[in-house]
Amino acid sequence: MIKTLDLNELKPLLLNGVKIIDVRAPIEYSQGALPNSVNLPILDDDERAQVGSCFKKSGQEKAIELGHRIVSGENKDVKIANWMAFINENPHAILTCFRGGLRSQLAQQFLADKNIDIKRIQRGYKEIRQYFIDEINSYASRQFPRVLTGNTGSGKTTILKQSGQFYPVVDLEDLAKHRGSAFGSMKESQPAQASFENLLGSEILKRSQTNPNRRILFEDESRLIGRIHLPELFFERLRASPVIKMNVTLERRIENIFTDYIYPEEAIFEKYVGAVTRITKKLGGLRSQELLSDLAFSRKQFVEEGLLVSNRVWIEKLLVWYYDPMYTFSLTQRNPKIEFQGSETEVIAFLKD
Repeated sequence: MIKTLDLNELKPLLLNGVKIIDVRAPIEYSQGALPNSVNLPILDDDERAQVGSCFKKSGQEKAIELGHRIVSGENKDVKIANWMAFINENPHAILTCFRGGLRSQLAQQFLADKNIDIKRIQRGYKEIRQYFIDEINSYASRQFPRVLTGNTGSGKTTILKQSGQFYPVVDLEDLAKHRGSAFGSMKESQPAQASFENLLGSEILKRSQTNPNRRILFEDESRLIGRIHLPELFFERLRASPVIKMNVTLERRIENIFTDYIYPEEAIFEKYVGAVTRITKKLGGLRSQELLSDLAFSRKQFVEEGLLVSNRVWIEKLLVWYYDPMYTFSLTQRNPKIEFQGSETEVIAFLKD
């Protein structure tokens, strides 16, 4: 029986991480995807463009006819096989397209013809996207989160990971695939803005449902994490919230940065030269040149001797000259209420209590 899922039926499935087959074209999927979804399109980008052009010139009926001609024969068989393979591995998977219209209905019918029943999202990606946006804004309106702050290199991400074992945590940098600074790019590319917001809404929903009486812990972030910007109301709430402040020595922070950012590949030096160049205006020309000189020496030492130890020199200068003044200025301007401050161990103990 052909079955659709309305929003109320979908909510528990989303909480449980239901797998989703998204049959939109790749270009649509790349602009915004739902968590736990896979893109197995019924029309690829070129095919979608052909149908769209036909719709504009000749109307919906002709466009549907063209779509059926395109998705036929071997083309149709391959697409059905891809859907069936995914359903075989994920028997509770569901279907969606943009509005729950012709594309997901057609895919659902093709599978029904193969005696495979699969439910589809009644109003498609668009409704779930709005649901996640509403969830972010609703959360920001009703609750002050907990915010973990501290100078760059304090090990906040490590504390989030450890705390996540016993406390509701959402790691914004992990969702954004960026560490939130000029030096913070990861090997994995950042998601689309809409995909990030969908992930954020999903994570807030899960944490709110499983721990309704506990304030979710986030890391203190700027408005931008790489090229991802935090939703406005959510960001304002983060900035207005009390903070848990980590007090970590400069020496420990240098070691944390060294451990997290320095690895035995020559490519890192080119990456960090680019990062220093991007912040030259804020850092100042003379200091930038000194850091670039330090980086050149570290690169030479690595190439010739395989050593990385000298990277600690420019890391310390970067923290003292650039990151610490920015952090102090930002915290002074905001003047947040500090609900607790202490070492890594003390912060963990506070959250456990």
